[in-house]
Amino acid sequence: MSIVLTVAPQINTVLGGSTLVSYDHVVLSPINFNQEANSINATVRLTSTADPTMDVIQGRLVIDLSAGTLLFAIEQLDIVRKMNLSGGQITAAGLIMSNAADALEAGILDLGVAAGIQATGA
Repeated sequence: MSIVLTVAPQINTVLGGSTLVSYDHVVLSPINFNQEANSINATVRLTSTADPTMDVIQGRLVIDLSAGTLLFAIEQLDIVRKMNLSGGQITAAGLIMSNAADALEAGILDLGVAAGIQATGA
């Protein structure tokens, strides 16, 4: 999955140059869910579909459900967005994290990787 930006940042193709290329493709990978810390962390990768040979620009996404904040940062482009999450957004992100963990645990049991019974809320 990815995001295609409708307003993409433009960057010179070479240092000191005047030819711009749009960086319009955002991929969040890897994404780490930490239920103990109640947080979601991801690496943000920004690329250009117009010129795939351009270097990847990396940033970060940090969602802290305990503090109720989201940080999206690509420092190289001076993009830093921090926002407070609503109660509904915190609940939704927590459910996404919990559902992902539940699905992975069920898959481990279904494949026979581990023998046991899936516990809820543990």
